[in-house]
This record gives sequence, C-alpha cells and structure tokens, in this order.
Amino acid sequence: TVRKIWEKEIGISNIEIGGYKSGTIFAQTNSSAASWERTARKKEIIKKLNQYIGSSEIKNIKVKIK
Repeated sequence: TVRKIWEKEIGISNIEIGGYKSGTIFAQTNSSAASWERTARKKEIIKKLNQYIGSSEIKNIKVKIK
C-alpha cells in the first residue's frame, strides 16, 4: 500500500522502497538529488502517507544512496 501511495501521490522518482520496520520506511536511490528532495519534503511525505493509511504509524524515512 505504501509503495503505491508513494509512487502515485508523493511523486519522487528514483526512490525505491525497500522495507518498513518500527515506524521507519527504508528506501534506496541512485540519485543524490532524489535523496535531497526526500530530505526537504520529509515531514510533508510522512504526513501524507499517514493520512492515507489512517494512522500516525510512520515516523521516519531513511534513504540510502546505492
């Protein structure tokens, strides 16, 4: 569900969601620009994802550059 919402609504390309654990979404990218955009929009992205899933379960997003 989170992957579909991410792709459709968040609109940050080049970031691939790899997993979720204890309130944190783990993702990877080849692009430092995509990683920076995620950092700049982190609060907005978390808020939007939590609205879609109907809870405040997501607390953090960590992106690793491949």
